[in-house]
Amino acid sequence: MNTAQVVGTRRIEIERGNKLEVIDLQVKVYAAQVHRPKHFGSGSGLPNTIPIWVVEAQEVDTGQAQLIRWTLLCTERTESASDALRRLDDDVLRWRVERFHYTLKQGLKVERLQFDDARTVMNAVSAYSLVAWRLMFMTYYARLYPSRPCSEIVSVEEHRALSAKAKGSVQSVGEVVLEIAKLGGYRQSHAPPGVKVIWRGLYALQFLTMGFSLALSQKNMRQG
Repeated sequence: MNTAQVVGTRRIEIERGNKLEVIDLQVKVYAAQVHRPKHFGSGSGLPNTIPIWVVEAQEVDTGQAQLIRWTLLCTERTESASDALRRLDDDVLRWRVERFHYTLKQGLKVERLQFDDARTVMNAVSAYSLVAWRLMFMTYYARLYPSRPCSEIVSVEEHRALSAKAKGSVQSVGEVVLEIAKLGGYRQSHAPPGVKVIWRGLYALQFLTMGFSLALSQKNMRQG
């Protein structure tokens, strides 16, 4: 890394080896210049140099075989520690945006929508985005907080249907997401369930919940 001094540290979440990890990054920042390409002469109207700011972030060594190291080139003025940490925070969100688009395209197959006007497409993508958000939330929340109560991610009706399907009570976030993934065809492995199999499971859960609720209401009617 550059000989610039460390201006701060930032704790972030990353996905490494199909697992979410919390790591610490040491952050440096310094000014630099980008020179005009040689094939653009002085008559091109381009400046000789453009000022940039370099934010370097490297994972604190904890014995990992490969440490995370990022180099961000910024055209926005970045001089203080707070500036550098803000640029890093912005970049950390980039992979979540990429995963959100992946969920829309690979999980929900939004590109297969066949509409002939922009308004309908926008409305459909807006609705699909809500589903994609729930998918991502469930996927990563279960990895980070598997012991949290399942009421944080499913409704009472969904919980009852899942418990009946599992032939036993499922109480935690991790247990519920695992049962949903099983509905989507997930088979127990070293890798946690991903958004595609959870999407298939959620789709199946809708019908399971409706069927269970209907059967329960009919049973109550007969008993009444």
